[in-house]
Amino acid sequence: METQKKLRIIIREPRSRHGGAPIVANPKEMEDIPPDTYPPEWDVPNAYPPYWDFSNERMYNLYMKAKKEQWDEDSLDWKSFGEYLANKTERERAAVAFWFSMLANFDNATGAFARAVIAAHEWHFDAGTVGVFTTIVMDENRHCIMCGKAAFCALKNFPFRKPQSPYEEKARKYAWWVWWNGHRYWNAIKEAFEKYPLPAVFTSFMMGEAAATTVFSGASRGAKHETMRSLFKFTAMDEARHFAFTQFLFEDNQHAFNEDIKKLVTKQIRAGFEFLSLITYKPLRTTKFWKLPRDFEKYYEEVDAIMQDVIGIPPLEFREEAWRKAVMRVGNILSRFGIEMPAIPELGIEGGKIELAEEDIELAPPVF
Repeated sequence: METQKKLRIIIREPRSRHGGAPIVANPKEMEDIPPDTYPPEWDVPNAYPPYWDFSNERMYNLYMKAKKEQWDEDSLDWKSFGEYLANKTERERAAVAFWFSMLANFDNATGAFARAVIAAHEWHFDAGTVGVFTTIVMDENRHCIMCGKAAFCALKNFPFRKPQSPYEEKARKYAWWVWWNGHRYWNAIKEAFEKYPLPAVFTSFMMGEAAATTVFSGASRGAKHETMRSLFKFTAMDEARHFAFTQFLFEDNQHAFNEDIKKLVTKQIRAGFEFLSLITYKPLRTTKFWKLPRDFEKYYEEVDAIMQDVIGIPPLEFREEAWRKAVMRVGNILSRFGIEMPAIPELGIEGGKIELAEEDIELAPPVF
């Protein structure tokens, strides 16, 4: 309990301190309020008063950039992509539908960022930070919808319809297993918003964004269809902007990172790698996070090979190197603030030894 008290620190001064006088305490009726008085002051967290702070120039510039870079997933040529997949085998279409359903597990982040928008308002963050959070809500919603459209191009209404082949049955089963794990993370992230400062909640997001930018850029270059080329290109653009945001958010609030928070960040980085590795790397045998059937890894390898052949996603070696570079990139940022990087032996990276328990899933927000 003592650790939680230290972690739940206030990182913003209340903006309801108007400094006016005299103040009327606990007014109940209009008759209780004399003229030439001020209302009582109130405490955070509260979304009021509206607060305009434009002093964080780089964050506000990122907000303006985010508005200019918005794109429409419905403008992509889904009809042509559906026709392309119609010429593929049942096995291949089932694999594509599964892969995009798996990606949706990480893109189903609209709710997480909607909660972040509320928290940013309640704690009166600057206008740029609040603004970028709101644009990421839109980004994540768009990413999740594009996953559904891609999956439906392969198998209409997958994975909600009755399976029509053994291949679809297998893909459907594993998609629901991935989503079952996703629901566990959602329950945890709701608790995380109550326990940790907002910037600390999204630290594990930083490394995933750095890796995703490279992986999706590679997927765009290798795409076998123009719709996928555009989809991955625009997604990589969003991820690059999200990475900049997580870095700015971290640096802007370094004053709130006491020793307990610094240890939490080290743990978060490891948690983020384990959580996101399923989509941008490969299933990890070392993780305690994912609870999946014993034969999932074999099926994953089968899907991965099909996705490389049919869609053009990068091979494992490319994704592994992307993660390695992401770790080094984030490590350089954290080292400036005296925060230790965790060891990631899967990538041959040394660092602090971190043991993650099942309950540590709250450290890896389900966002991408």
